[in-house]
Amino acid sequence: MIKKLKEEIVSEINTTLRENMNLSRTNKGIRLDIPHEWNDLLLKDGSILREYEKIGWKVRWFQTHSEGPARGKLLNNWLNFWSADFAKQVR
Repeated sequence: MIKKLKEEIVSEINTTLRENMNLSRTNKGIRLDIPHEWNDLLLKDGSILREYEKIGWKVRWFQTHSEGPARGKLLNNWLNFWSADFAKQVR
């Protein structure tokens, strides 16, 4: 089951990156909303996101909660991807 979920996550990320490649070099980046069922696997298995960093992506995981940072119910959960070259230029 974990292997199937991991394949689903990687497939969804790859599809989103291909479809939105033009946003990878903007300040906004490519946003991918994370379904709740992905949370545990992404927290436990950081290799999924590290692989994208190894191949040239800057990856950040964002969350918003009902009572401020890390407090209350999780309202929104997403990943943002930027071209690593673009992220270096912006710094």
